[in-house]
Amino acid sequence: METQANNYLNLLNFRVVDMLLSADLSHIDKVLSLVAFNRVPLGPNCLVGIMTYEGVSIPVIDIAIRLELENIAPYTLETPIIVCSHKGNSVGLIASSIYGVAATAPDALQLGEIFEDGAPPCKGVVKTANGQSFLLDLDRMLDVDLSALEDKLSSPASAGYQIKGP
Repeated sequence: METQANNYLNLLNFRVVDMLLSADLSHIDKVLSLVAFNRVPLGPNCLVGIMTYEGVSIPVIDIAIRLELENIAPYTLETPIIVCSHKGNSVGLIASSIYGVAATAPDALQLGEIFEDGAPPCKGVVKTANGQSFLLDLDRMLDVDLSALEDKLSSPASAGYQIKGP
């Protein structure tokens, strides 16, 4: 996890259904309002589609479905898509709302040991202005392989991913 010279972690804080989540800002490219995306036939449930970002097709994953949460609301024009970099590729993550950016000390990460087995894909818990937030482990969250869908996808950015369970 990258830190700045002041040794603080810069985090994007957001909500997915009723969960507070955070992601390391160094992996976040941009937050967009919902854009048109194309559904992927025979794709995994959490892969809700493909969208164009900076001229390249990228996968769009619904975090709520990926984490097997309940009470998922329908998408609106205000639904945010968090565009992340992962292993040289971009991927869009659908959240419910964005709270903003905050810095936290790296030693503020708590309960990391209970997440070491990989389920759910978190590094631990951090305290934010909005309450306790799960810090997503984007490597595990985005451990995705769309190679089985390569015939349906035209972009090299979508190759090399495999979606696994939470």
